[in-house]
Amino acid sequence: MKVKTMKKFIPKIYIHIIAAILLVPTVSFSATLYVGESQTYSTIQSAVDAANDDDEIIVKFGKYVENIAINKSVSIRSESGYASTTIVMNSSANNIFYVTADKVRIEGFSLYRTNDSYDDAIYLYQADQCIIMNNLCGFDDNHKNSCGIILSNSHKNTIINNMCMYNSTGILLDKSTSNIISKNRLMHNIRHGLYLRDSKNNLITQNTMEHNNEYGLYLYGNSSQNQIYHNSFVENQIDSVKSNNLNQNLWNSPTTLIYSYAGNKYKSYLGNYYSDHKPFGTTENGISDHIYKYPYVEPCDEFPLLQHHDQYITQTQMMYPGDNLQLSSHIQLSEIHIGRSRSLMWTESIPAQTETAYSDYDVWKGQIHLKQSLSSNSILKIEINWHFKQSV
Repeated sequence: MKVKTMKKFIPKIYIHIIAAILLVPTVSFSATLYVGESQTYSTIQSAVDAANDDDEIIVKFGKYVENIAINKSVSIRSESGYASTTIVMNSSANNIFYVTADKVRIEGFSLYRTNDSYDDAIYLYQADQCIIMNNLCGFDDNHKNSCGIILSNSHKNTIINNMCMYNSTGILLDKSTSNIISKNRLMHNIRHGLYLRDSKNNLITQNTMEHNNEYGLYLYGNSSQNQIYHNSFVENQIDSVKSNNLNQNLWNSPTTLIYSYAGNKYKSYLGNYYSDHKPFGTTENGISDHIYKYPYVEPCDEFPLLQHHDQYITQTQMMYPGDNLQLSSHIQLSEIHIGRSRSLMWTESIPAQTETAYSDYDVWKGQIHLKQSLSSNSILKIEINWHFKQSV
């Protein structure tokens, strides 16, 4: 599929590509295996052992006591969601889900341990391009984990719409890069809601970190170049954020966004909401009139939100830091993988490698390769825009 955009004359500019894509394709799997009472498989692990790459495992409602090791690219989802599908840790020596394969999907489970072990609900180790979504990792003092979700040396994963409560830490990233952490609720954890340790270039957006006993977000070690915006930090006991870095992360959207707030539409950069932020006054667009914290100390948020982030409805669901797309004046090829029911926007901080002068009606061409074919009712929307700065 070719993407063409008509450009009017812009003399000698550096261009940063910004694209938004909305796609709802039909996902097909090689085979579907069922787990549950009167099903072919009585345990999830037995289904994983029998599965091949790209198979889907559907788990019927019920309570399962086991630890699952996943070393192949499979999708594992509950049929009824976490409200009626629970997995309890079987042994104190293992995590509930231990993932060492790429492109694994885990969706729709309630996960907790029954003792005081230091094991975790979902642990990704050297696992890339996985999707962890719609899970409940801990829900009270008697049903919790050490960590809800851990990514260790794992990259380009999507952690979305999970609830992690009453654990030691909600979500932990250790030496993990280019992940999307979005729409998670990280609450009432003993230490931190979200903890990054030597982890770079991650996107953290539309999360709620609330009533954690230490910090909502803790950036430790060399955790830099992360995009952190459109989140809410609410009444965390010590502070909203702790960082060992000096202004090495981005605390607002990398570009202006069109959003709805209080019944009106605005266009602005969006920062984060901090319950301990005290603005001097109110503004119509919902953005504070002064920065949160001070220069050279993180978070240095120049566009803090006046209300919880869910009061700011953006046109794009999430933003993805891409793989340094390079612009050419002739043709640009980049393979982009898009999942089911997701709207993505990505930006690049690296400009074109050389100055480029565009004449009237010059054409930039690009290709997007879809992993699945489109169904008859699929919607594919592509918008391309750019920022530029005049060369000197």
